[in-house]
Amino acid sequence: MPLYQIVNQEGLLSDTQRAEIAAGVTDIHLDLAGGLRQFVNVVFQEYRTGLGFNAGIIGAPMVIAGNIRAGREQAVKTAMMEAISALVIRVSNISPKDLTVSIADVKASNAMEGGHVLPEPGEEAAWLAKVGPLLGLTK
Repeated sequence: MPLYQIVNQEGLLSDTQRAEIAAGVTDIHLDLAGGLRQFVNVVFQEYRTGLGFNAGIIGAPMVIAGNIRAGREQAVKTAMMEAISALVIRVSNISPKDLTVSIADVKASNAMEGGHVLPEPGEEAAWLAKVGPLLGLTK
């Protein structure tokens, strides 16, 4: 957790572009929301040409849905969405009209990493001291 799922039409992104987007999304998340690099997940899924629609018309939309631990201010989430949008538009050359980015809050108590319920905001240090050695994690 966090999890960023990126869905796009097949052939839109090269391996190099996917790697650049994944690294950029990870950096954006850490810079603006904090957390541990090891927990930032970015997953790409592709759909076949002809299976993407926008406004009921066949197209090639890209959708980025981020799930992050609740507790961040709206201004932080807005900045994250803006930065992710700018990154993806720059790297992929997708038209802004074809890109949707969303961020949803998930209560810490509704998510786990390595079999351990995530800490509430502000309790990360104590959580890491307790479970970090079990998971091989350091800040």
